[in-house]
Amino acid sequence: DKIISISGILNGTTNYILDEMTTKGLDYDTALAAAQQLGYAEADPTADVEGLDAAAKAAILATLAFGQEVTLADVSVTGISKITKADIDQAAARGGVLRLLGTVQAPAGQPSAVVEPVFVANDHPLAAIHGPGNAVVIECENAGRLTLTGPGAGGAPTASAVMGDVVAAARALVARR
Repeated sequence: DKIISISGILNGTTNYILDEMTTKGLDYDTALAAAQQLGYAEADPTADVEGLDAAAKAAILATLAFGQEVTLADVSVTGISKITKADIDQAAARGGVLRLLGTVQAPAGQPSAVVEPVFVANDHPLAAIHGPGNAVVIECENAGRLTLTGPGAGGAPTASAVMGDVVAAARALVARR
């Protein structure tokens, strides 16, 4: 099937922070501190909160989805460090939430990728992703909308993903022999 676009929550740390700000009324600094205490955020959370981790993932998704190399330098990035309680309240008043989304598409065959805080209506699947969860919504020409969800931050999910990559690399090496 032809992929039209992929949009998703690509960083569990930022989703946790925004969700805590939304559901518990926490300010950004308090939500970030909670994420660090739980092991969702690093001591230096810059790569997460400024959207760089999500941008790297968006570049990979765009490359895989559209078959043309997209690098981190090609991704337009805005993080969440400037999000305020007023921004969260405004989203709620409009019937939604704020999520840091990575969006990839290829209009006219040219892949593009953007990572930025986005208003998501409450009836959209990405609005229902809470805590440190990740999710992607893949829009396909024939299959329509596909939504994939899973854990996105913390020791066990990260270790599982890393080990999955190690096993895949090992299999690729063995297959070449």
